[in-house]
Amino acid sequence: MTRALCAMFEGVMFMLCKPEKQTEPIICSAVCKETETSFSRDRGIEETSVLQDRGIEVIGIPGHDAESAEKALEKSTWNVHLSKDGFDQFGMLLFKSEAALLVTSIVQKGAAECHNQNCLENESIPVGSFIVGANGVFGQGDALIAAMAECDELDLVLSAKQPFLVSFDMNTNTTIGVVVGILPNSLLIKEILEEGALAEWNEKFPAFKIITGDHLIQVNDICNNGIKLLHALQAQVQLDILFRRACSVHSFL
Repeated sequence: MTRALCAMFEGVMFMLCKPEKQTEPIICSAVCKETETSFSRDRGIEETSVLQDRGIEVIGIPGHDAESAEKALEKSTWNVHLSKDGFDQFGMLLFKSEAALLVTSIVQKGAAECHNQNCLENESIPVGSFIVGANGVFGQGDALIAAMAECDELDLVLSAKQPFLVSFDMNTNTTIGVVVGILPNSLLIKEILEEGALAEWNEKFPAFKIITGDHLIQVNDICNNGIKLLHALQAQVQLDILFRRACSVHSFL
């Protein structure tokens, strides 16, 4: 059962829903060692490199497959500029999760409704979409709300699919256990290995299961660079990892 809280921050209407009893996220960990990683930058060559300290395998992705994967991820997001000029409120009811804000309703006579009535179909703010970015802020529901409350002009990034946040503390002896392919702006999940932190996560949190085809899009404050994301997985102790599911993967579920 959940309890809903409605709040208003400087004209930003939103709804917060949270469980009566909150479940602590699983903490998985691994020994952190500095490791040099080699992999092919030519995406036309199949090459695998195993990072022994954290159980990460890196697979080269052929150029056409990499391009298709990037396009699939891009199709699940779009940008919207929203102005409160002439309106009392932005006029959206939002459900806050850890990594996004779900649009549950568009309020009449608000800025969002006006935008939807006048924009192109692929630039609207539909009920059921997720706000994953607001004025350059990504990755945390609370931070997104704060960014929206402070401004009368919003540059939003919306997604058709819900991103989800996975947190690991890499201080004890556990591996991550994943096979990834490096893309320009993300890491493509190719396989979750049987042993490791991600396999444990999937077992304990099936509603937020990481599957083949998901994109790892952010590690802590690192994003928009596949190579840097890989290095962050290797080197950083506390890992807050943001995943997003592309449309082409979701369509087969």
